[in-house]
Amino acid sequence: MKLFDRQKKQEINLYAYYDHAGIVRHLEDMARQGWQLEKAGSVFWTYRRCKPAELRYAVVYFPKASQFDRSRRRSSGNSGSCAKPPAGSW
Repeated sequence: MKLFDRQKKQEINLYAYYDHAGIVRHLEDMARQGWQLEKAGSVFWTYRRCKPAELRYAVVYFPKASQFDRSRRRSSGNSGSCAKPPAGSW
């Protein structure tokens, strides 16, 4: 039995919104350590435990989105498991 067997964890987001390369690199490093992004907020990011994997992330910006416009908010769509994408996908 592990003393600290957490299934979720949070960290403070230290990345600027325009540092997409840094964000991608960090998320891929976290996946290799066994943590998949579950929710990304402006201050805190929430991860859930998964099997370590080589995942590829991409950062997509929505130019008309606003943190004040609740009608544009959607689920992150991150409901899949922490696994490699199917062969041939990009």
